[in-house]
Amino acid sequence: MINLPLNAISPPFEFGDSLYIVQVIERTAPETLTLEQAKPYIQDILTEQKHEAVVQQLSQDLFQQANVVLYLGVLDAYFQQWLVTPTGPTQ
Repeated sequence: MINLPLNAISPPFEFGDSLYIVQVIERTAPETLTLEQAKPYIQDILTEQKHEAVVQQLSQDLFQQANVVLYLGVLDAYFQQWLVTPTGPTQ
């Protein structure tokens, strides 16, 4: 978006789980924030990072506790079928 000219429309792009199309309608000079102004943004970023770490650890713990067995050969065959037939494997 930084190099997109004024009034230009970007091609679709994915961010997170969503697709976006952006139009640049105005440009303003960047501003340097004081620490007090930046604190809420920093807190949000740190909270999100902590949340992601906790969710990842919880997922790993649950996966280990569930005694999950992965049959890689079966998974590989399944995904190979997806590559051959874009609609997926037939039942």
